[in-house]
Amino acid sequence: MSRQLLVKGGVPQINSTEQEWLAPAIDFCNWWDSGKELHTVKSSGSTGKPKEIEISRNAIELSASRTNKFFQLGPDKIALLAMNANFIGAKMMIARAILGSYDLYIEPPGTKLSADGMRFDFVPLVPLQAESVLRSDPSFFDACDKILLGGAGLSPKLEQELAEKYPQKFYHGFGMTETLSHIALRKLTTNGKNSYHAVEGVMFGIDKRSCLWIESNGLLNSRIQTNDVVELHSPEEFKWLGRSDFVINSGGVKIHPEEIEKKLGKFINEEFVALGLPDERLGQKLVLAIKMGSDEKVSVLDSAALVLPKFHIPKEIHFVDEILLLSFGKIDRRSMVKLLENRW
Repeated sequence: MSRQLLVKGGVPQINSTEQEWLAPAIDFCNWWDSGKELHTVKSSGSTGKPKEIEISRNAIELSASRTNKFFQLGPDKIALLAMNANFIGAKMMIARAILGSYDLYIEPPGTKLSADGMRFDFVPLVPLQAESVLRSDPSFFDACDKILLGGAGLSPKLEQELAEKYPQKFYHGFGMTETLSHIALRKLTTNGKNSYHAVEGVMFGIDKRSCLWIESNGLLNSRIQTNDVVELHSPEEFKWLGRSDFVINSGGVKIHPEEIEKKLGKFINEEFVALGLPDERLGQKLVLAIKMGSDEKVSVLDSAALVLPKFHIPKEIHFVDEILLLSFGKIDRRSMVKLLENRW
């Protein structure tokens, strides 16, 4: 087993390695011990070309402390990290363990997760990992008290299944590299409530596009304006609708593909994505790209007519060999559009 104890009682245990997968985690621990104020991290590249961002020690400590407080993580707790330590989510997990004075085990990204006789108080995962565990060894979840999902969206089917089988266990975080991982959380439930609630010290608002902005004294130097379209319920609560970057303008009707995917995800068994393709009459037309293996074209359109407004029903369905993904399992929508355009 390649699992190793990275942090014990808040103290980093490894300062060098010949194992490539472990090097980024050790680099972060060594930076922490150096006392330096700034740390450089790369964004995931989900909304454009990855870029380097400098984050301060004070901001890291504040964010980590807030998460530890929310999930009641402290001495005598045990966490597991099985994510790529080049990215902010994993780095923040290491910082939480150090500041919270608890144990953190680490294993290679992509490892088939198994409890191996251990119990964990807290485990951060990306949705792809959670789905893999659910299909291969769901007993791992029984060995975990709280699981935080992040880095990508959840399919409606996966969310429903996790909420039904493991109530009170799963949370989904909203955040980005610039906010040092999540700044809002929602518990996965079966009651249809899917609003995100701000962590301590964070406040929300919207611009004229209904896109979310984020403020937090100490954590952020200035307001962060996002391209995430939301339904704002209060300065501490919002419902996420989609990205303004991906809005499809079809004959003047603005369609959020993420909302289409949520509603149709209950009826489509295969992986799929909603996209906007150029159209001479409409400007853009809504289409679905469904992974090969499905013969559901007619039934999908019938189901869409039942749950979607008239002008939100897909005009076409395309079958593809695969749904292209970015890091952490996010759909690469731009590449999917190019893939379909090149078919013509």
